Amino acid sequence: MLSRLMLLGSLVCLTGCVEQAPPAPVSEATPAQETTAPVMIPASYSAGETLTVSVPDMHCPFVCYPRVKDTLAEQQGVESVELVEQKDEAAIDDPRLIVKLNGDFDAQSAVEALGTVGFDKGVEISAN
Repeated sequence: MLSRLMLLGSLVCLTGCVEQAPPAPVSEATPAQETTAPVMIPASYSAGETLTVSVPDMHCPFVCYPRVKDTLAEQQGVESVELVEQKDEAAIDDPRLIVKLNGDFDAQSAVEALGTVGFDKGVEISAN
């Protein structure tokens, strides 16, 4: 019995000491390298236009929405920014905003500004 325990102990020790293959290299891929196509945004819009801006990363009405609204409102040419009507006022189930313009609006600059505050994935801007 003692010899079996010693044999078992030796096997456990040897198994732990066996050189294992090195782990596979970690992929250097980044989210930007995924196969999603970039969203094409017209360069600019003009006074009098009303836009719909979709911000998929905007999830809450208490922190996300005010940050997105303020960022868009600071852009040149923006008259007003309103969140579309939501089913529940305590949650965002539709991440679209209506932006009314009173001057020229550079959509790419707006998307870049949203990126600086953490909302840069999948932003879409379209004229109504």
